[in-house]
Amino acid sequence: VDNKFSMDFKELYGSRVDIIEDRGFIDNLRFVRRDTGLFVIDGGNYFDFDLNEMVELYKKKREGTVVALYDVGSREKAKGFSVPIFKRNKDLVVGMIEKPLAPENSWVDCSIYLLSKFYFSIYLGYDNGSRFINYFARRARVYPVFYSGEWGGK
Repeated sequence: VDNKFSMDFKELYGSRVDIIEDRGFIDNLRFVRRDTGLFVIDGGNYFDFDLNEMVELYKKKREGTVVALYDVGSREKAKGFSVPIFKRNKDLVVGMIEKPLAPENSWVDCSIYLLSKFYFSIYLGYDNGSRFINYFARRARVYPVFYSGEWGGK
């Protein structure tokens, strides 16, 4: 059990969170209940950006899912990740392409999601977040939050 994750997250985001440790049936994911929803965070992530921006967007929209995206700087680098498909002016994500041969952009999925607690059991049916986002985007809205700073994932 990774207690450092729990302590760091609670220090950053307050006592209104409940860390649900590594569940074992999904590769190294952390599930964090918060009064506003449920964070799903891939345990292979390291980042320095503030997730409160996701919380604020989630509260404002009062529906859907919020996904963290990061610009890796080039379409060539994006080939190794899941890349979002945007609608309109990048205000909605309508799908994800995992490791595309010709990415449309250099934004990638950070495997950090904020969703309604209602969708937790549905999320558990997917072996990765990008597949869940594809499922979810066909049924509801997926809002992107664009981050810069330090990020790394597996």
